[in-house]
Amino acid sequence: MNLAESTVSPFAGDGGEDIHDDLKSNARLAQPCGVEVSNNAVFFIDSETSALRVSAIADEGRVVTLVGKGLFDFGDVDAVGKDALFQHPQGLAVSKDVIYIADSYNNKIKSVAIGSLQVSTVAGSGIVGDIDGFSTIAQFSEPAGVAVAGNRVYVADTNNHKIKIMELDTKEVYMLDLTGL
Repeated sequence: MNLAESTVSPFAGDGGEDIHDDLKSNARLAQPCGVEVSNNAVFFIDSETSALRVSAIADEGRVVTLVGKGLFDFGDVDAVGKDALFQHPQGLAVSKDVIYIADSYNNKIKSVAIGSLQVSTVAGSGIVGDIDGFSTIAQFSEPAGVAVAGNRVYVADTNNHKIKIMELDTKEVYMLDLTGL
């Protein structure tokens, strides 16, 4: 966006749907959803390709796929980089050296270690439901957004119509209680 000239132009993507890494203007995206800016980089989720991608803020930057393979390659696999699989992720949050991902159709919250690109499940059993408790038994229903503040990950548990909190120290997941405010 150029406020002086009152113009808006795409940051990345040529308008075609695919997973194609290239210069920002030539890259192909497929339903970009979550966006986070950190350390002069723009991290984003491509939901239709079940991918985590990044581009430098600089004009000459390239779009690079960190996790994800192709338009119809999806699943639930914790692994490193492109060997890992998500299924229609929608949100992300960058915190220090970790990116948290709302892996929507797998009903999980996953982490991606910046540097090694190790993908790990941090919360959610993978079963659709609404159970609080320790992170491995907790259940979500298509979580769509995540935010990080301090030692907490906040989750928009979309189809349960709730905001849930995961304590990073204790790995407990519980509903945000707003009563009495």
